[in-house]
Amino acid sequence: MPMRDYNEIASYLKTNGILSSPRGMETYELINAKVQCTAGTIVNRVGMSKRLGYLETLMLIGGIFELGLIKDVAPKANLKLYEKQSDYGLRVRNQVPLVIDELKRDRNSRRAVIQFNGTLHFGTDNIACTMNAQFLIRNGTFIGIFNMRSWDIVYGLPMDLMMFGGLTRAIARCVGEFPIVELNVNASSMHLYKATQGLAMTEWMNKEFRFSNDWPTEWNAIREMAEELARKHGTWLNVPTGIIESNGYNLRTDF
Repeated sequence: MPMRDYNEIASYLKTNGILSSPRGMETYELINAKVQCTAGTIVNRVGMSKRLGYLETLMLIGGIFELGLIKDVAPKANLKLYEKQSDYGLRVRNQVPLVIDELKRDRNSRRAVIQFNGTLHFGTDNIACTMNAQFLIRNGTFIGIFNMRSWDIVYGLPMDLMMFGGLTRAIARCVGEFPIVELNVNASSMHLYKATQGLAMTEWMNKEFRFSNDWPTEWNAIREMAEELARKHGTWLNVPTGIIESNGYNLRTDF
């Protein structure tokens, strides 16, 4: 069932979702859900810290992960949500250059893939919710496809769309110029916890972000710039330097 609004997704989950209780926590769950949007889409969920979303995006691109930075930007954040399996920046840091080289070598490649889990993560509570990502160039569009084993629409979806969209745009910037940069997220389990269902609604108009022309087009320089901005989060209030926001909404969900 196609949908174009975050509030619709939450309503559909509560009405049609399967009731399940992983780890004893009651959820409404949909199996095999897909979200497609412009890379850089921001879903402004009620109570969401967009500043934290940008910090997480910069840490992912910058190849770092530090709980101290999260605590600085969002003092009230539950740091238990960011332990163990959330160190995405460290997990992908050495893989991104390989993806860029692959797509520069062959724009039709199907081998530009990033893994978020290694063999040591399986069978432990360190296994990331995001399993892998693939990047494709088709018909002049740069496409990022992220596959998830588990996707919470309250604490996961809004932040992940920013992080995944930012990483996709950063990689695309290194590969070439593209009129459209698209993000797709496939979730084996998209779910809403009953305990947090009151937060599953948008608070204000959704936006999109992109990098300004001040950003470099070489990966090491982009990574270093992102890391520097993350560490200097005190110099920007809601939007990091070099990020341009615009009003926009291009979200499509299929169940």
